[in-house]
Amino acid sequence: MAGEIQLNSTTMATESSGSITAEMDTIRPNTTNGSLTLQGDSSDAGVTGLTIDSSGNATFAQTISGGTIGSSVVFPAGHILRTFYDESDAAQESITTTASTFSELDISIASGASTSDYILIILNTNGIFNGGLSTSYIQIGLQYSTDDWSSSSQLGSVEFYDRPGYATSASNTGLIVSSSISVRVNHPTTSAYRIRPWYQAAVNTMYINQPTLDGTGPRSTMTVFEIKG
Repeated sequence: MAGEIQLNSTTMATESSGSITAEMDTIRPNTTNGSLTLQGDSSDAGVTGLTIDSSGNATFAQTISGGTIGSSVVFPAGHILRTFYDESDAAQESITTTASTFSELDISIASGASTSDYILIILNTNGIFNGGLSTSYIQIGLQYSTDDWSSSSQLGSVEFYDRPGYATSASNTGLIVSSSISVRVNHPTTSAYRIRPWYQAAVNTMYINQPTLDGTGPRSTMTVFEIKG
């Protein structure tokens, strides 16, 4: 026999075939400054699933196995929010004293909502420096733009110097470079970042992603982590 419970002519619970359905706008603990606990049942014993304390903070005691985390949820500091990755094995030649950009690697980071968030950029690149002079060097770095490369700024770079005596002339292969650069910058808050590598060689020439001795071209990669600050 089905039944229901009413308060002030408003149904708050109904029963049908042993199943009870509650209809309430607000549920709160009966004790002052107490916590509210929601339980499941296992082997005729209560199993706590959710506890809400006197301040309204919720603690899930078991596994959350479904649902979607909304965009307004705030993650703890240091949490990786998103990752971006790009790679290329396209060769780029004749990088000399004028800085050159590597357009095959280009990652766009959308503007963010918090000034405390930041992005961590990791660039791995390979190439051959056709050097021979001890004063010769190459620079490998990163550029960013907020206007689709109408203008750009430098994020950071590293320098590699040719080893004295390693090669005797510019026609000889000098320094084989495998570089890894990591740069941390503030997350863009008003405009999207576009990020790409750039290279510059002093005196002689740099070749990016040139074939190695076994005939397989090396690969340059760029990974960007968007991190909660």
